[in-house]
Amino acid sequence: KPGGRLVVFLVDASESMAGRYQLAAAREAAVGLLRSDKTGHDRVAMVSFQGSEARVLLNPTRSSVRAAHALTEVTAAGSTPLAAGLAEAARLIRFDGMRSGQTARVLIVLSDGRGNVPLRRGGDAARDVARSAEEARRAATQAFVIDTAPAEQSHADMRRLADELDGSYHWIGSAHREFANQGAAD
Repeated sequence: KPGGRLVVFLVDASESMAGRYQLAAAREAAVGLLRSDKTGHDRVAMVSFQGSEARVLLNPTRSSVRAAHALTEVTAAGSTPLAAGLAEAARLIRFDGMRSGQTARVLIVLSDGRGNVPLRRGGDAARDVARSAEEARRAATQAFVIDTAPAEQSHADMRRLADELDGSYHWIGSAHREFANQGAAD
């Protein structure tokens, strides 16, 4: 079995992430998490979603420098196809697991949770998010949902997503510190 774990960052790059600090805070949290891997055994991958689709920004790699660079190229624009992002992350995790045999697969979702694009025209975005979250839950062995919405906005959608992923919920204001401490303890 390979050492370390596969950590897939699913980053919301929609227009709502261009607010006061959301995308910048998401970048900072992801880079901090990457740098907390003292062993160098973890592999990381990046998937972003915006407009009407999701795309792989970075295939699995051990290079935290390449991963950090991939995140700097993300700019906020368009709608929020959260369901497509979750489905693409699940696909990447499943494919990599078959190819590499990696058994520890972590999904980290960085979003404000306003999924508003269905997988198919005329579909139901909320229902699609729930279905894609179920797919991602089956693919990942652990999930973290980092809510990037400002404190004054509702956090119900992201809390629900964490429940659907059978993962843990964290608000961006405290997530970086929590994960850095957890990484140091592992």
